[in-house]
Amino acid sequence: MGSLSDSTRDLGLQYPLAFRDESVVDDYHGVSIADPYRWLEDPDAKQVKEFVEKQASLTESVLKTCETREDLRRTIERLFDNPRFSTPFKKGNKYFYFHNSGLQAHDVLYVQDSLEEEAEVLLDPNGLSEDGTVALNMMSISEDAKYIAYGLSSRGSDWVTVKVMRVDDKAAESDCLSWVKFSSINWTHDGKGFFYCRYPAPKEGNDLDAGTETNIYLNHEVRYHFLGTDQSEDILCWRDPDHPKWTFGAQVTDDGKYLLLYINEGCDPVEKLYYCDLSALENGLEGFRERSNMLPFIKLVDNFDACYGYVANDESEFTFLTNKDAPKYKLVRVNIKEPEEWVDVVPQSKRDVLKSAEAVNGNQVLVSYLSDVKCELESGVPEMKIFREIVVPGFDRTAFEVRQVFASSKDGTKIPMFVVSKKDIQLDNSHPSLLFGYGGFNVTITPSFSVARLVLMRHLGIVFCIANIRGGGEYGEEWHKAGSLSKKQNCFDDFIASAEYLVSSGYTRPDKLCIEGGSNGGLLVAACINQIFTTSQCEKAMGRDCQSDPPIPLYNVVDG
Repeated sequence: MGSLSDSTRDLGLQYPLAFRDESVVDDYHGVSIADPYRWLEDPDAKQVKEFVEKQASLTESVLKTCETREDLRRTIERLFDNPRFSTPFKKGNKYFYFHNSGLQAHDVLYVQDSLEEEAEVLLDPNGLSEDGTVALNMMSISEDAKYIAYGLSSRGSDWVTVKVMRVDDKAAESDCLSWVKFSSINWTHDGKGFFYCRYPAPKEGNDLDAGTETNIYLNHEVRYHFLGTDQSEDILCWRDPDHPKWTFGAQVTDDGKYLLLYINEGCDPVEKLYYCDLSALENGLEGFRERSNMLPFIKLVDNFDACYGYVANDESEFTFLTNKDAPKYKLVRVNIKEPEEWVDVVPQSKRDVLKSAEAVNGNQVLVSYLSDVKCELESGVPEMKIFREIVVPGFDRTAFEVRQVFASSKDGTKIPMFVVSKKDIQLDNSHPSLLFGYGGFNVTITPSFSVARLVLMRHLGIVFCIANIRGGGEYGEEWHKAGSLSKKQNCFDDFIASAEYLVSSGYTRPDKLCIEGGSNGGLLVAACINQIFTTSQCEKAMGRDCQSDPPIPLYNVVDG
């Protein structure tokens, strides 16, 4: 890592110019805000394509100077070359799971009659395109395990094309659904069809490989598709032209009697919740095939004040996981026929976050809490045994250790951070370190295994760190809001404090510290780099004299 950064100084790199367009100025409530780089928001513009190509060429010229690059590639490939399995799930009388033999670009879906019998391939996405850019985006098995409906996306696009296949003989059905986006697939229990969400087809163009467009799509819809029919005949179950930016989600309850409609206006964990009693529909869904009216949904929650995750129901008695008056979440029960009274089943914890709840064994609920970013199961967990174990060749887990430490942010908030390294390293500020962060959209970054990071630690002596900064969901909704909107600066302060902790505790030194983030984490990395290299911002954000105490130089490694 150090030799690579040294080489960039010696190359005399000429970065492509991102010119400022001073003519772009917006008026927000009487305040003029310049946006000189808006031209970069159009990925199809010639000047943007040229800029990106120059950036890529510059990056490649630097990476070519890394003498160990090919050795790293071979090592990563060797460690990735091991069989991996997902947890099996049951539908009807069959079991399904995903498997990757090692170096396959996409996981393969398998089916078996029992957990002990030999499995066979049901769907292999690796054969869907020569270059491997067609991926399995989503899939759902019908309740009787006769059909699989699956969605394919191309070249990383959010647009999905849904197709259907028979499970027993793997014969493809004629069904093909386009313009599907932000959707799941939910079968009705009679196996006649499924609910999904889509957007109206655009008036111009029909490019289902789209995905780089930046325009906003409007008027999300919930549809029901009958097997064997054309998409044009699908039932319109719900749309709201008065709120064209809202998005919807549909979920069939475990007993198949109800359809839940979730309505969202953004990324915050708040939603409206309606329901439709499918069992009470005269002539069922078939009765709507020749009608223009939508399904008769009943409003259970009609404001955006909380989220309500379905857990289970016994007839009209429903259990939900919610943050209603509970930023660390709780379980509640309500009779949807008498929705005035909501009863707490599992109250909010004083300290830990209730992350999930699953109905098991007919009359039990398995709940998972997040305690200082570590999962804990409760409710009579049975004795566990290993079903399958994934083995990485040459990896000895006892040679590494994970520590959880807490850095103190600018306002005194304690920020949890996982530090992963070889066992018993010396805290002498000598180790190259990689600090990862996200901090947004209520996303919780929990510990996970990574072959690529293992290679960095084992072969380059790198210390890998994850900072669980505010904006995520690690400590509930209050932690999320503390890093959102006008409080976004807390995210940057938390990340900078985490970097300072690694230096002050002896893990690394400034010139050996790299920071990494993707998506919202890319914003985090860019903001921290800009703030920490600007003297006035450094003094404001970190409360230090940047003239006598220089800021820590953070090197940027942005993933995504």
